[in-house]
Amino acid sequence: MEILYLAATPFNSCLSQIYVGLLMNIEDMWMGGRIRAKRARLREVCPFHRATYVEEAGQRFLDAYMKNNIGWHGLLLHRLSSFNQHYLHYYYQHEYAVAQRIRREGLAAQEAAVRAAVQWMAANVPNTTLGYGRYTVLDWAHSPLTPRSQISPGDNVHVYEVAYLPFTFDALDRGYESIIAA
Repeated sequence: MEILYLAATPFNSCLSQIYVGLLMNIEDMWMGGRIRAKRARLREVCPFHRATYVEEAGQRFLDAYMKNNIGWHGLLLHRLSSFNQHYLHYYYQHEYAVAQRIRREGLAAQEAAVRAAVQWMAANVPNTTLGYGRYTVLDWAHSPLTPRSQISPGDNVHVYEVAYLPFTFDALDRGYESIIAA
């Protein structure tokens, strides 16, 4: 019904979130159709001969330029420039230690972390990089609910232990949905 109303109504920027939501639903349905159509091939190429779907909680999909939006829980980032890819990699290498310092020292530790990140970026990222100087705002502090983590040996980034609930999904063999309190 919502889509019929929107189709018959002139464009209104106040409804932009509804437009985007419908677009995302259409994209999800398209992907679901592609997965369903190719599930035999998925099972064939998977070393465990199964097709698994993982659904991430909405708070893991983040916009790079929304205030205090990006934190340890980020998984998929929208509108991310090349410049901010470097910045976020630096962040993910240091955010765990900074969060511990913030608990002890307060906001001064966060301000020091941001200054250190900006200095590192100036020294290591060419000023010709797309989006240079347009820093995304990061959340360096952690909630007490932040799950345990382990350090990835390849790039020294903390990987957090996010829990998943299994569910059945007709197109695939199994599905999992993340449970996260960010």
